[in-house]
Amino acid sequence: MTYNIRLDVEDDGFNQWDNRKKGLVSLIREENPDILGIQEGLPNQIKYLSKQLDEYSMIGEGRDGGNNGEYSAIYYKNKKLKLEKDETFWLSETPGKPSIGWDAALNRIATVGVFIVMKTNKKLVVYNSHFDHIGKVARENSVNVILNHIKGNNYLKNA
Repeated sequence: MTYNIRLDVEDDGFNQWDNRKKGLVSLIREENPDILGIQEGLPNQIKYLSKQLDEYSMIGEGRDGGNNGEYSAIYYKNKKLKLEKDETFWLSETPGKPSIGWDAALNRIATVGVFIVMKTNKKLVVYNSHFDHIGKVARENSVNVILNHIKGNNYLKNA
């Protein structure tokens, strides 16, 4: 499951985070995904979701590096999936550091998680990202950055 939770902005009026957060948690519990990718999560939203969804663990970092900026986080059920590796990289010409790519308005990231499905002992690789809303070239090139990352890491080798 993936969900753009929309960042927490004071001037959102009725759509403010405080008016949405309980409904979001209810929806996630109802759908009960083993894996959930979110977009636009700010640190306070990540903290809230992590506390409410205690059967999940979270991987990812903010697009401005570390705990700063919006996350494209991955939540996963830690009793069903074992995390083998995770990484966050930037959708730009310099994927290893916080950076804005091409004609993008903002830093954009992708989060990848490599999991072992405990029931089957099979490997599962999940990517989660949020492409730029302005830059057409950035959106096109972001796909290539992710594809190159997939090709360069061969996470399913020996799976």
